[in-house]
Amino acid sequence: MITTLFDSYRQGLAALIAALGPGHPQLDLAYVYQQRLTENLARTAYGDTESLQAARAEILDRCHCLSLDTTGQPFVAFCPPVATLEPAAPTAPAGKYTINISGGQVGAIGDNVQVTGGIHFGGKDKA
Repeated sequence: MITTLFDSYRQGLAALIAALGPGHPQLDLAYVYQQRLTENLARTAYGDTESLQAARAEILDRCHCLSLDTTGQPFVAFCPPVATLEPAAPTAPAGKYTINISGGQVGAIGDNVQVTGGIHFGGKDKA
């Protein structure tokens, strides 16, 4: 299951609340932050505005302070890692190609070619 940043915040706050346990003197405050975060994240369904981002940053900062004060750990210690998806690199079939380039610079080390600068590809044909 992929964890998004917002899911990580939700799960982290739930984990902090569980770590505090019933009867903790700061538990009610943690529940207030949980409600505020839930409302803030729900509003992002209509677009994430600067105002929502600022409010969320304040909520997360308060969660961080609460976490440090009550457990000695930063809030992020309770948040699961966020999955990062990287686009797959395009691949070309094996073989030699001729690429017409104008402008920029081309450097090659072995089979690795690096192209930099303002370049224009004129096309590629398999040699």
